[in-house]
Amino acid sequence: MYKGLFLSVFAMLCSVSLFGSDIEVKSFQGVEAKPYLEKLRDLYTDFFQAAPFNVKEAKAQWEETIFSYWNNSTSITALVFANDAIVGSALGMPLK
Repeated sequence: MYKGLFLSVFAMLCSVSLFGSDIEVKSFQGVEAKPYLEKLRDLYTDFFQAAPFNVKEAKAQWEETIFSYWNNSTSITALVFANDAIVGSALGMPLK
C-alpha cells in the first residue's frame, strides 16, 4: 500500500448501465497498466469528445497524457471493469 497524498486530474466513471454487471476495481503503479493502454486511451477519447466536454484531442495526445502519469514510478492507476470492459478510471501522482 502506497502512503502519500495524490492529486488525481483524470477520474471518471462512464455513464453506463452497471445493473447485473460484475464490477471489479484493479490498481496499478507506474507503467503496470500498460497492457490496458489502448482501451484506456479509447475510453478517454470517447468520453471527452462527448458533451459537455467536446474535446477533440487525437488518440496520440491521450496516450501522451496517460504516459505523463505512468512515467512517474510512484503514480497510481485505478481501472473499473464491468464484464471485462473498462468503464472508469483514475490516474494520480504524488503532490510532492
